[in-house]
Amino acid sequence: MFFFFEQFKRGQVCEIAKNDPRHETMPNLFPDRIGERVVIDKIDGDYLWCYDDVPVKYRINRNGKKTIDSDPRCVTSLYHYSQLKRIEAIPRSKISW
Repeated sequence: MFFFFEQFKRGQVCEIAKNDPRHETMPNLFPDRIGERVVIDKIDGDYLWCYDDVPVKYRINRNGKKTIDSDPRCVTSLYHYSQLKRIEAIPRSKISW
C-alpha cells in the first residue's frame, strides 16, 4: 500500500487552514488567521516554523540610503502541519518590484 502525504519543504508557501486551538478560549490573544499566507522557514518534526508572506519594507534613512524597515523573515511562528495547506505560489518576499 502506498500513502501519499503532503510533503512540506523549506521556502514553500502555505495557507493557514485551521486556527490555533486556543482561539476558542482566548480570541483576543490568538486572532482568526484562516486564509493568511505563510512561508516555511524550518521543519521540526510535526511542527513548522513559518513567517508571514509579506514583502520586505524599506525606508530612506537621514543620510539618503535605502535601509530595511521591517523584514518578516525575522519573526517566525510555530504551526502544526495539520494547520497548514500547501499552495503553489512564489513567496511575496522573493518577488522584486
